Amino acid sequence: MHVLFTTSASSGHFHPLVPLAQALTGAGHEVAFAGPGSFAPTVEALGYRLFAAGYDPAGGVDARLGGLWAELETLRPGPESGEFAGAEVMEFYWAKLSSSYMVRRMVPDLIPVLHLWQPDLVVRELYEVGGAVAAEAIGLPHAAVQVGHLIDGAWLRHAASKELDPIRRSVGLLSDPEVAMLYRHLLLSFVPPSYQDPNNAIPTQHHLRTTVFDRSGAEGAPAWFYPDLPRPVIYATFGTVTHFSAFPDLFQTTIAGLRDVAGTLIVTVGRDRDPAALGPQPDHVRVERYVPQSLLFPHCDLVVVHYGGHNTTLAAVAEGLPQLIIPLGADQPANAQRCDELGLGVALWPADRAPAAIAAAARYVLAEPRFQRNAARLRQEMAALPGPAHAVELLEQLVASHRPLVAVL
Repeated sequence: MHVLFTTSASSGHFHPLVPLAQALTGAGHEVAFAGPGSFAPTVEALGYRLFAAGYDPAGGVDARLGGLWAELETLRPGPESGEFAGAEVMEFYWAKLSSSYMVRRMVPDLIPVLHLWQPDLVVRELYEVGGAVAAEAIGLPHAAVQVGHLIDGAWLRHAASKELDPIRRSVGLLSDPEVAMLYRHLLLSFVPPSYQDPNNAIPTQHHLRTTVFDRSGAEGAPAWFYPDLPRPVIYATFGTVTHFSAFPDLFQTTIAGLRDVAGTLIVTVGRDRDPAALGPQPDHVRVERYVPQSLLFPHCDLVVVHYGGHNTTLAAVAEGLPQLIIPLGADQPANAQRCDELGLGVALWPADRAPAAIAAAARYVLAEPRFQRNAARLRQEMAALPGPAHAVELLEQLVASHRPLVAVL
């Protein structure tokens, strides 16, 4: 079986695909990726071929995309909007970015790749929608891997269909007003069922055990790191690549709030930033570019401070760690909302983001045992789910049948 994965040049979207790709390779199948050409070194370092396709951030941001990012950063979701999930943010992200700009850049590049490499199946990361359009254009089955909080609903599908239908028609496909294409055949969710928003029921969604992959680079544990660091050990991160220019003081504010709470405060600023830019820090505050969370989390205490990214949220759950979430945009408000609903931690919204509020929230999460109990319960649920090997079986069934794989509830 030849399987082509489609992805953007984002570690947060690529990392969740790797355990499945490795499981497919281990089962004797051939795997390749399609995505931005500048991402080839990352993909090839793991032993996979990359076909250059779609928008490549290394080529520079054109005027239209720059305008979209600027507009997105003006949307500040929070409880004051009446909905934690920030519907206007997700509608913008899906309709104007994932379902319009990115798809228009991906589909013309991807269809020739499909004809050339002739895969049996296309597997896309959730927000890379071009893979589904291209697969349907030449009659291939396709599957999606959940790499972000799954938000669904008529309002979002209507917004996406207005952008996607012209692209579908351009490659000979019929209109899809319900955007059934997104999850038509199979949705692989490496997420425990109780974490999923009950309002978003997808018939083809299959829940699998979260399998953390975070070592797409050469980084390891820093020289100063050892298991018996002064407690409590608090870890703060705002992503592998931090691009939220609307929050220039984010790291300084977070450090100011946590340095008097933590015995050891570990901060990672992202592969694209220089730790020295934050200036001198006390001895117990350690600032790095990027450290694999799988190395840090087993030695952290009860709180992980982060922006609510899908991978960090689930990796913390996999370690049974309660969380303090400071959401910035995209699907992060939805993750913050879900963690709040499940009692996994506390969310701080833009109006509350100040050193004193961060310090108070961290002390509360550290002191309140129910957060740890709830995290441990969800960790047990996660551990009981089938892993990537079962996902391989599902993909094999899809290729054999070319029919939607409806989950048995």
